[in-house]
Amino acid sequence: MKIQFKLFLVTLISIAVTSCGGKDTVKLTAGEEGHDKLKQLVVDQFGGDREVFRINFSASDDLDASIGFITLTYLKDGKLYSQAYNGSLRDEAMRLGEEEINKYNQTEISIQKSQGKLKVSDLDLTAINKDAELILLELDDDFSEYSIRSYAINVAPKTNELSSVIKIQYTPTEGATSLEGKSIVTNYYEVQAEINAAGDITYKEQN
Repeated sequence: MKIQFKLFLVTLISIAVTSCGGKDTVKLTAGEEGHDKLKQLVVDQFGGDREVFRINFSASDDLDASIGFITLTYLKDGKLYSQAYNGSLRDEAMRLGEEEINKYNQTEISIQKSQGKLKVSDLDLTAINKDAELILLELDDDFSEYSIRSYAINVAPKTNELSSVIKIQYTPTEGATSLEGKSIVTNYYEVQAEINAAGDITYKEQN
């Protein structure tokens, strides 16, 4: 099966390729223990009793699964709201943004589609790696490393069934990096897919 993918290039200045996240950096690609930390971060920031119909996780950069943004979308008093956490800000006190009402999407149809509810304390983020493994098993290409660029959980109205949308970036086993002057150029591929409650995979076109 040929999966839709797109080839990208990322250029890093060699003298600037250092890590500033530290050993406590919370990542999307981190195994069960790491995802426990990620869930605890969500609970600490947003509260375990918050009920949402969508939660989005975004990595801080390409090929770097460190948490960039976490965005919760939910119904409150019959209106659509969202709230975001920005993990890239140095000031921890500034990382959690204010609640924001969605001014452009308060239609009756949108609200009807947003009736699903998942309590933050009930999040099972081990599904992130499980979904990634489903995709990686179907790749036509050999890869050396992979990183999750984004992961979204959607809650269906009426049934509260969960589906997910995952975007994975991976580097080929050969020819992944090259040195051009003082820059390291990395070739990587990107694949995005939706996985429904039954585990069926639908691959999305890459623009």
